[in-house]
Amino acid sequence: MNAAMNDKTYNYIIKKGGKLEIKVIKTSCG
Repeated sequence: MNAAMNDKTYNYIIKKGGKLEIKVIKTSCG
């Protein structure tokens, strides 16, 4: 995944306030 795209998705999830989603995204990216 692109760094910029990842940052955008991460920021979007944070803005949404989805803690669980953030963990899923991080795990998926990791």
